[in-house]
Amino acid sequence: MALEKVITYDYEVKTEYKHIGERTKTAIVEDGNELSYSYHRRVLTPEMDVSSESDEIKGIASTVWTDAVKEAWCLHSKGYPIGDPSTDWELAQLQKYCAYNGIEHEDDDSKSELVEKIEAA
Repeated sequence: MALEKVITYDYEVKTEYKHIGERTKTAIVEDGNELSYSYHRRVLTPEMDVSSESDEIKGIASTVWTDAVKEAWCLHSKGYPIGDPSTDWELAQLQKYCAYNGIEHEDDDSKSELVEKIEAA
C-alpha cells in the first residue's frame, strides 16, 4: 500500500497568437488506484523567454511562434511593432512605445522628436 505522487502534463495551442496552454495534473495514487488529483494551468505568450522551460514547451514554441506571430502579438498586446523604433512607425505606435517604456513625451511631439527621446532614454 504505497502512495505515489504522479505528475503529468498536457498542452494546447489557442488563439491567433498561438498561446501555449500547459495543464499540470498532480495525482495521488495507491496501488494503481487514483485517490485524488488537482490541476494547475498556465499560459505562455509569444514574447516570453522559454529557454528554461521543458523540451516539450520549447518545441511547441519554436514551431508555432513564427516571426509573424510574434509581430502580431506585439502589435496586439503593446500597440507597437517589434524592433527598434523609427520614423517609419506610426505616431501612435511611437507614443505607445514611450508610454509602455516610461519615456516622457508630449502629445504634440513629432515622430522625429519621439525617436530622439527614445534613443536618448
